[in-house]
Amino acid sequence: MEFQIKPEDEPLIQAAIGMGDWLLAHPDTTKEQKQAIVLLQDGLRRLPAVTPGLNADYGFSIAATEDAVTGIDRGWSVSLYPPCNLDIGNYYTPFPYPEGEKEWMELVHEMMAHELFYEIQAGKSCHDGTYYYDEWITEAGSPELYLKDGARLVIDASGKIDNSAGLSSPGLVSDP
Repeated sequence: MEFQIKPEDEPLIQAAIGMGDWLLAHPDTTKEQKQAIVLLQDGLRRLPAVTPGLNADYGFSIAATEDAVTGIDRGWSVSLYPPCNLDIGNYYTPFPYPEGEKEWMELVHEMMAHELFYEIQAGKSCHDGTYYYDEWITEAGSPELYLKDGARLVIDASGKIDNSAGLSSPGLVSDP
């Protein structure tokens, strides 16, 4: 069983690997996070093949200052997880939330205009469309554009591989 990756999906996957490179080079990334990033990058490089037992994700978020009353919280992430799922996406959340239903629906439309949810399962038909690929590729490849005015960067990465899968890779974190 393999993922059905379309040729137009390749730049998105390469950008996801590149985002991992940026996170690996960032001074705030911990040793454990770096291991998880390498693990997931290995899985991404194996695509369209499935990496049995892989459960890993990485990403980052950029939040407004803690004392901000208005602003935008954003995040970008990549994950491969059992049984055979690949997710690449982001969120865009302006705040504060409006109180009226009409205003709330306008906010939802604004959020959706900035978000990508690329989700596929191995062996199943691929999603339909290339939604916001270009935006995701640009944004995930240039996080420094959003690190201004006191914004806070939060790096998130975790990963493991089930030892019964029989795989090895430099820096892998595996369950005993």
